[in-house]
Amino acid sequence: MKVRINMHPKPFVSFYKRTVSCGFFTICAALSVLLTLTAVTWAQDEKPVEAAAPAPKAAPSIPVVSETSRRIAVLVPQSGPHASTGTLLQQGYTLGEVVVKQDIFKSVEVQYFDCGQVSNIESLVRDHVAKWKPDVIVGPYTSEGAMTLSRVAQELNIPVVVPVATIDKLNQSTETVVYRVAAPQFQMSETAASFLKDVWGEWEAAKVLMLAEDDPFGRSAAKAMIGSLVSRGMNENVIVAYRPEEISKAINDLEIESTTVVIMLGRSTKDAQKLVNRYAATNRIVGLYGAFTTPQFRMFASAKAADAPKGLYVVSPWTNDSNNELVKAYDDRFRNMFKESIDFAVPESHSTQAYTAMLAAGQALADATENNTDVFTALNTLNLQSPMGKIQFTNYAGYTHQASTPTAVVHYEGNVAKPIYPKEVVASKAAPAPKKSGTIRTLLENQLLAMFAILAVGLGFGAISIRGISLGSSGVLFAALVFGHFGLTIPAKIGTLGLILFVYGVGLGAGPGFFRAFVSQGKNLAIMGMVLVCIGAVCTVICGKLFAIPCELSVGIFAGSMTSTPALAAAVDMLKETGPLASVGYGVAYPFGVVGVVLFVQLLPKLMGVDLDKLSSEIVSQSSQKKMIMRVLVEITNPAAIGKHLVDLDFIQQNSCQIVRIKKDDRMVPVTPEVILEEGEKVLVVGKQENLKIVEEFLGKRSDEPFFMDADRERRTVVVTSSAFVGRSLRGLDVLRKYGVSVSRIVRNDASFVPNADTIIQRADALTVVGEPANMDKFSEEAGHRAKALEQTDLLSLGIGISLGIILGKMPFGFGTGASFALGMTGGPLFVSLILGHFGRLGFLTGYMPRASRLFMTELGLVLFLMGAGVKAGSSFVEVVQEHGIKLFIMGVIVTAIPMAIGYPIARKLLKLNLLQTLGGTCGGMTSTPGLGAITAKTDSDIPVVSYATAYPVALILMTIFAQLVISLLSN
Repeated sequence: MKVRINMHPKPFVSFYKRTVSCGFFTICAALSVLLTLTAVTWAQDEKPVEAAAPAPKAAPSIPVVSETSRRIAVLVPQSGPHASTGTLLQQGYTLGEVVVKQDIFKSVEVQYFDCGQVSNIESLVRDHVAKWKPDVIVGPYTSEGAMTLSRVAQELNIPVVVPVATIDKLNQSTETVVYRVAAPQFQMSETAASFLKDVWGEWEAAKVLMLAEDDPFGRSAAKAMIGSLVSRGMNENVIVAYRPEEISKAINDLEIESTTVVIMLGRSTKDAQKLVNRYAATNRIVGLYGAFTTPQFRMFASAKAADAPKGLYVVSPWTNDSNNELVKAYDDRFRNMFKESIDFAVPESHSTQAYTAMLAAGQALADATENNTDVFTALNTLNLQSPMGKIQFTNYAGYTHQASTPTAVVHYEGNVAKPIYPKEVVASKAAPAPKKSGTIRTLLENQLLAMFAILAVGLGFGAISIRGISLGSSGVLFAALVFGHFGLTIPAKIGTLGLILFVYGVGLGAGPGFFRAFVSQGKNLAIMGMVLVCIGAVCTVICGKLFAIPCELSVGIFAGSMTSTPALAAAVDMLKETGPLASVGYGVAYPFGVVGVVLFVQLLPKLMGVDLDKLSSEIVSQSSQKKMIMRVLVEITNPAAIGKHLVDLDFIQQNSCQIVRIKKDDRMVPVTPEVILEEGEKVLVVGKQENLKIVEEFLGKRSDEPFFMDADRERRTVVVTSSAFVGRSLRGLDVLRKYGVSVSRIVRNDASFVPNADTIIQRADALTVVGEPANMDKFSEEAGHRAKALEQTDLLSLGIGISLGIILGKMPFGFGTGASFALGMTGGPLFVSLILGHFGRLGFLTGYMPRASRLFMTELGLVLFLMGAGVKAGSSFVEVVQEHGIKLFIMGVIVTAIPMAIGYPIARKLLKLNLLQTLGGTCGGMTSTPGLGAITAKTDSDIPVVSYATAYPVALILMTIFAQLVISLLSN
């Protein structure tokens, strides 16, 4: 086996070969500056800017509700990725049960409304909830949903109760009545508390540093756990973080030399193991929060058996409902691992606990309304029991925030809720400082350096070619998985920026051919692309359910098996928080997705005993060149054409043919507007052979006389750059009358055709014009034949187009049933770029971008997106593969192989495609450029390339749609 580094792959195999042009450097510089400024800004965001506290604001008046009946509308997710939470809320601890059991009202009506997608909350409330006329709306637990609901409720004058876990995102200026509550979600048993106090003694107050990521549940969990420690006198330098690097940095920056409690809010076995190892010999407690799998518990048990840390506190988000069989099995299975060291605390579910406090707040609201008392007084006197005692509520200018414990103070300042503990720092016994990381590790903890290191390693790895097969840009994903596995990070929004640039570039490139594929003679190839994608999606859904593989992993396998990064991008965008799991599935399935298609197109001809070059020659011979553009000399004999001006012969242009020259004294000269056809004259007609025969019969008969024409002087290729020409038809331009030239053919997106009067001119169209040199000079000047203009990128159109795409992606589209959807960060920019790419220009916005610039933007966006997805997925990649094992690979093989196995007979028998078209269409439908490279290495025919180009854009776009459909089907 030969292994070589391929730095200059062929076209269609890789995008590494780039045309150097002004447009390339323009967009390169612009995007580099944008990327750098964005990354620097995110890097600086680690140090928050202090803002002045807003002036206190009086609480708005509360609408009066009925004293005898309450209509309570509850928004719960019954569809979408959080549907299981909605089921828990309805079946486990419903609002109706709480209210009725406590006999607060004489009668209660409870109506549940599905808020499975945040984007539909506004239409849901306006069109359905409001019509039910509720007294109180109990809202969704997400910050974004809370903001939407509070804004709509303000207009409808309906009080709402919002159980969000963060208050800083809510708009303080709203006039609606919003009560924000968040329950303490975690408990520490008395046994655990006693154990900690016995080991560490009486601790003195110090400070608390919050470093948790923007995870609503994680932040609330951190507050609850800290509050539990503080309430028991165990509050020495509490640090909350997701990654070991953040903890080390905090300890070093703050010069902490006292005993430290480290609470790890991560879900990675590797990160947990690093913490255990790092603080094994020091007086530190390692607390771990997350949904753990069996391998992770085994690792913790192993650490305990080795007596590594002196204390290990583990919390996992399961409900403590004693009737829950799953919880019983969970508790019995893992409690014994910790029985010799520390009590294992099982907290209540996130959502159930949060809704408990929310419902209680809603009851307090109703009580205050009935008794005409201050609602905040009612909230503060509310006695909702929790493991940490009574819940305390505090008013923040119209909002209510529930503190974790009475000893914890939350200060609302600058639109941000900040936990404040006693400021005095009392040093206790010094603890050994943590070991500093190595030089390379320290350098790579710089997010910008880590980002470019991943790019360099990934692209270098992707350039390695084995028997003509290479990973290309996808090598960045595998490099990012490795970096993420070892805990390295990059700026958080880099992946989103890359996603937008990538899909926008894909849309601009696919737009011209995507819609045309459905109406051209290549529609069967477009159908083949659709068939392959549909079969792949069906296989994914069946295997996902059969193998019990989570939705996120399944859709990642779907994208990887079909080697479709846009599909992965759409899945990650739709899945939000669980998107990294899709990247894991993609990484598992992608290698065979590449190799499988290559093997298929290479082995199939051999198994059938077909010589592709010989087959190509036979196909070309059988087709008789019907599609080739030809020119013939025709003698005028038909009375219907005699005496007519050329511009009046619409029949010729309707058949996509052009009369470009007329014979004068044995010489063919360009036609002019004044030419009138006379009997016996001979004209040169250009068009496709299948159309030329019709035009010959209309004009007269074909002539075999020899002729001479000065093609070099009287024919020229003019590239359109003038805005005066773009978007106008040849009929509107009237080029023959105005300029004395005729347009014999147009080359657009590498496709050549003969235009008719209604053909719309697009930017960068290459027009073959025939005429006198002086007339062609005039036409060239008017059409804007300036090569430099073609190399310039319209950054204004780029910026506005992407902005419109983002706005469109955020807009909710509703159905009559109340359900709605949003295109997201993938669909919005993709739709806008497809439209601009198809039409070329809409108003002042142009869809044309120099090829080098477009490929660079697409490639840059692709690697940034893959890097962001890979780093997030890396922390859990090994654990996920260990948990699901060989099933992931088997599913990937099935989703790759079955579509090709079923698609082949459909293409040959039903769609009547020849073998070369089938092979090229298979590569296009599977979006496999390496597969096309394997075919072109075996034959010089362009039939597979044309077939690939027809099926590819259709499959490319449909993959993004079907990825979201797969998520919907599997999540239900």
